[in-house]
Amino acid sequence: MVFVLLPLIAVAIVYVFLNRGRKAVRAFFYILGRNAGESVFDANRGAMRIGFHRASQHNLAMIDCANKHFGGSQLRLIGAARQDGFTQ
Repeated sequence: MVFVLLPLIAVAIVYVFLNRGRKAVRAFFYILGRNAGESVFDANRGAMRIGFHRASQHNLAMIDCANKHFGGSQLRLIGAARQDGFTQ
């Protein structure tokens, strides 16, 4: 039973962290779009197109933005985007 449960828990943990990372990159793209003058709808639509592969390509830029503007916190970046209308 333990041999089945441990891998399932490990997979769930990895999925949660990958999903949060993708959400942070989407929030980063949402903020970039809003700063470029896009509407909330267009910025959300552009952010929604970010998948796991593309999120990994832009992860360093998101981390740099989080470090410079949000004290290194991905959750603060996501929170700021949500306050502005980010819906994902």
